[in-house]
Amino acid sequence: MTWGEQNTEAEAHEQLDYALVQGINFIDTAEMYSVPPRKETYGLTESYIGRWLKARNNRKQIHWPERTTNVFGVRGFTEDKAQDVHATAIAETVEALQAEQKKGKIRYAGVSNETPWGMLEYLRAHEQKGLLRPVSVQNPYHLLNRAYEIGMAEISIREKIGLLAYSPLAGGLLSGKYRHGKRPSGARFVLFGTRFWRYLNPAGDAAVEKYHELATANGMSLTQMALAFVNTRPFLISSIIGATSMAQLKENIDSINTKLSPEVLQAIDTLHEEMMNPVM
Repeated sequence: MTWGEQNTEAEAHEQLDYALVQGINFIDTAEMYSVPPRKETYGLTESYIGRWLKARNNRKQIHWPERTTNVFGVRGFTEDKAQDVHATAIAETVEALQAEQKKGKIRYAGVSNETPWGMLEYLRAHEQKGLLRPVSVQNPYHLLNRAYEIGMAEISIREKIGLLAYSPLAGGLLSGKYRHGKRPSGARFVLFGTRFWRYLNPAGDAAVEKYHELATANGMSLTQMALAFVNTRPFLISSIIGATSMAQLKENIDSINTKLSPEVLQAIDTLHEEMMNPVM
């Protein structure tokens, strides 16, 4: 998401080379990347990845619902949202995906930013019409937003549709670099603050402090604990990390080696009950 705006192509390729050696085998991208999308950088992330794949002879999801629903910090569903007559039917979308699979252009399909209702519609299209069944769902999940557990987790586990958790560090908030009002030069919340408004609120800042104290008391960085927590979830199939610098990438990948004790996990759940989902 930063490649093309905050990172050069050479830096992107350096990160990809390192990630590959560390066992990373999944890359998340979209045509709107870099972020924020603008004419000069639109699609650069995909171009960087494509040239990396071609140069190294390597080989290689629906990004959000077209219908009006609750995504990107929006809460509450009202009757007027259900009257969205311009949305493409989910079954029609799946038919198009299935056609691409038959052409050999895609192997599998996953969905993103979906709700329990949306997931059941995809499953209904599969069961009633024999259409392509999604194998994954890519939704936000982190210490400050565990809303996925309310309805989506049951679907993930029962239907074997795993979560590709994005923003496991809440856009960098859970790195701790914004604590006490700090705004580091070059950070996304500084460069593009209005775009990431949903991460910035007093309740989120207060929760970060509590989790920081817990991590420090147990000999970990906040980043390590936050990522390690996401890795413990039974519905997870991949945690989508991101980094601007190689130092950040190395710390993020190394979180796979951090194991949280039952006591730390219980303390995290206790804090969650006190400060439930302050950042959506």
